[in-house]
Amino acid sequence: MKRSANSKPKVLIANGDKKGRSSLARDLASLGYGVRATDDLSTILGWAANAKSAIVLLDVDLFDAHRNGFDVMQEIRKVNPDCPIIAMGGENTVLSSLLSARFGAVDFFAKPYSFSQLASAIANALLEKETGNTQAKPRVEEPVSGKSASMHHVMRTITKAARSVHPVLIIGEPGTGKFRVAETIHKYGDDESAPLIRLQATTPDDQMKEWLSSSEARPTGTLVLQRLDRFEPARQLWICDWLDRQSSTDQQLRLIATALPTELQASEEAPIVGELADRLNVLQIFMPKLSKRKDDIGGLAETFLDEASAGQMRLSEESLQKLRAAHWPGNVRQLKNLMIRAATIYSGSILDSVQLDELRASQPGSFPPSAGLEGQMEALLQRASELQNIKTGDGLLYRQVIEAVERPLLQLVLEQLDGNQVKAAKVLGINRNTLRKKLSTLDPDQK
Repeated sequence: MKRSANSKPKVLIANGDKKGRSSLARDLASLGYGVRATDDLSTILGWAANAKSAIVLLDVDLFDAHRNGFDVMQEIRKVNPDCPIIAMGGENTVLSSLLSARFGAVDFFAKPYSFSQLASAIANALLEKETGNTQAKPRVEEPVSGKSASMHHVMRTITKAARSVHPVLIIGEPGTGKFRVAETIHKYGDDESAPLIRLQATTPDDQMKEWLSSSEARPTGTLVLQRLDRFEPARQLWICDWLDRQSSTDQQLRLIATALPTELQASEEAPIVGELADRLNVLQIFMPKLSKRKDDIGGLAETFLDEASAGQMRLSEESLQKLRAAHWPGNVRQLKNLMIRAATIYSGSILDSVQLDELRASQPGSFPPSAGLEGQMEALLQRASELQNIKTGDGLLYRQVIEAVERPLLQLVLEQLDGNQVKAAKVLGINRNTLRKKLSTLDPDQK
């Protein structure tokens, strides 16, 4: 049935950014919505209280002398519980997202947001309102943090997973926080007092079968399969059978599995069988490497150091710059371990860049070198056994290192250019005759 002009859905916007508010109002109006916008919390509360066919877009960072965005969100839910609210905020954290869900928001968008995704969320929320299918949940504390763009989708998916019992597959490199995310989904789900059971590839067969059997008597809970890519195919099929039995009951047991990206899985490890992979293809969370989260490194390091030192230490600005510039092959786990080590070794109130350098010198690899080619070469040199004790030597070290690097470099370039020495010389930035001479010196059989 076509809506009349007066019954057209209204979008009520409360946003403290004047330019952003005007732009958002204009874009939503172009989609056919009736739009009202303000930067005043009392005004948005008044509009929402009397709105019959409306949705509120609320900037949770807004505040006045008496309340903030979260307070107003709760008040709107009291005076007009049928009015859907989409929360928006500048802090891209799970905390903001989960607080929004707890206080009644149907979704959360961190700035900068995708307008197409926001428009889709508005349409879905209005449709759910018409069908009477609106809900909000979880509770709160700071479980996972991050302001970087690469964490935006992760944050939203964690919140959605916590509000459902659908299977979840978390994929990421070692140290990216896969199990921490699984714990967060469980903790902020429907019943945080329900058991969380962790099964691994090393869990004995009888213990695993016993838990799968006994779990059928539990109404709620979470089963985490840690490093599913290590589970033998037979065990994966046990999980499929367990899921079949679950689907025929009213139980609300959640299944969460973690795994490495396919390209990092060891060749001798069995892949996830197709039947189980299909069942897990509902909600997937891809954890980004720390190198893709440069904007988060400072905040994470400060949090870890604060926890490890019981609030007694903080990082100098120079230290923060060094940490942001570093390469982190061990991801978040490596950064956390470094901060714990620093808090254990040093007793001052400031962790400065000199102390970070001392950590690096005393434990090679504990503070990784800067990212990029130079940083990667430095990491390789630190691990080379020939360089662990250079106080004595035969004077050939420089030549040995240069030859060790030059040979594979020339071979790699020639392989990628199908052996074309003219092109290779151009890519390398050297004369063709120089290239031929180097090849004959390094490998006499090379023509």
